[in-house]
Amino acid sequence: GSSEHQDMVILNRKLEEATGIPGIEASYQNVHQTGITADFWKMANNKASMVTKDKMSREYIRTKYLWAPNAVAFYVPKRELVPLARKKLLHDYGKPLKGEDPIWPDASSMRLLPLKGAAIRNDKTNEIVRKHMVYHNWMKANENTINTNMINIHDSIEAFNGKTFSEIFLEMEDKDTGTKLFSHFNRAWNNDPRKTKWGLSVKANVITKAEQTIQQMKDILFENYGPEIDAFFDDEQTRMSYWDAVQGKPKQFSQEDDDNWFEDEDDIDELVKEGIVDTSFIQFLSG
Repeated sequence: GSSEHQDMVILNRKLEEATGIPGIEASYQNVHQTGITADFWKMANNKASMVTKDKMSREYIRTKYLWAPNAVAFYVPKRELVPLARKKLLHDYGKPLKGEDPIWPDASSMRLLPLKGAAIRNDKTNEIVRKHMVYHNWMKANENTINTNMINIHDSIEAFNGKTFSEIFLEMEDKDTGTKLFSHFNRAWNNDPRKTKWGLSVKANVITKAEQTIQQMKDILFENYGPEIDAFFDDEQTRMSYWDAVQGKPKQFSQEDDDNWFEDEDDIDELVKEGIVDTSFIQFLSG
C-alpha cells in the first residue's frame, strides 16, 4: 500500500472471504525488516532535516513520515497463520498484471511486499524485498492525491448489483489505454466534522489524465446508472503532490530456503518503467 489515509473499510469486509484466511485484517503502520528498514529511517530523518532543523515542527514530522518505511500491513490472529497468509497474499497480489499493481477485493490497486520479524536469510529474497521497499517508498513519497467532491463511497444503489460506489469507481478504466488511473480512495482533510471528504491516489505519470477523467466522471456515471448517482457527489476538488528522490544502502544475508519466497526472478525493473523517471532512484535501485 502507499497511502497513510487509504480507505480500508471495504477491503477489511471482503479480505477474509477472498483469501480464505480467517481473521485477516489490514491496517496502516510503520513496518520493520531487519537489515533493511533502518536505512530508510536514516534517509527519512535526512530528508526532514533538509526542510527544517526543528524536529518538533509540523514540516519536519510530515517530511519524515512521508519518507519513513510505513505501509498497509496485514494481521492474522494466530502466529501459525503467518506463513499461510504470506504465501497466499504473495501468490494472489505479489505480481503486477500487465504492468499494473494487482487488484484487491475492494478494487484498490497495490502490490504486496512480504516481510518477516527477523532477518531474511536468503540473498535473493533479501535483495528483492529491498528493491521493493525502495520502489514502494519512492511511490509513496511521490504519490498524488486528487481531492474530489465524492461522498458516501461505502454506500450502494440497486444498479451496482451489490457493489459499493468505491468499488464501481475504482474498477473504471481509461477508455483510451484500458489501464486503471486510480489506486484507492484516501480520506481528505475537511474543516467540517459532519462530512467525510475523499481523495483519490494517483500515480504521477497519469495525473493530468486522472484529473480530466474525474471532471467528467459524474456525467459518465449518470449515463450508466441514472440520477441516483447524485447521492455520491458534493463539492469541489483540489490537488496535492510531492516530489523528491531516495537513497540507501543494500545489505547481504546468508541463504536459507525457507526465506526463498519468490519462485522466479522478480520484475521490479519492469515496475520502474511504470511511472518512475528519477535518475537517482534508478541508480540506487540498481545497487
